[in-house]
Amino acid sequence: MRIGDIIREARKQKNLTLRELELLSGVSHSQISKIERFVDNPTKETVYKLVEALEIENELIDTSEHKKIDTKDLIRYQVLTRDNFTCQLCGNIAPETKVVVAKIVPSELEDEQDQNNLITLCSHCNNGRTMQIEQEGIDNDILYKNHESKNQTP
Repeated sequence: MRIGDIIREARKQKNLTLRELELLSGVSHSQISKIERFVDNPTKETVYKLVEALEIENELIDTSEHKKIDTKDLIRYQVLTRDNFTCQLCGNIAPETKVVVAKIVPSELEDEQDQNNLITLCSHCNNGRTMQIEQEGIDNDILYKNHESKNQTP
């Protein structure tokens, strides 16, 4: 069950309107509506407020779709928005071009949850970069070099 379904079901079981839940949780009724309709993905803070107001067991939330939103999906979204849905090599913009979130440093060398290790690339640049790394190694990659120079301590 997804977070929107859990919130809607719990709200209806308690016979609460969106505005009543707003008063209990501090989350606007329009935001709650968007969450229930899957128009918006809530932050951890927003989920916590709703869980507390609705007295939902945390175990239910931890096993829901929201757990995925809190980690990889949320980080991916944050990287895409940080980079304005734009390939950081060629400047192509989604949705005209398919963009992906790529790791600058392979995950065995760097924390894959670190946003500083993630970058938005179009699929063409990502494929070209992958082929170049396979042929020449990571040390010759411009993104890797820039990343390493930023992370060196004096």
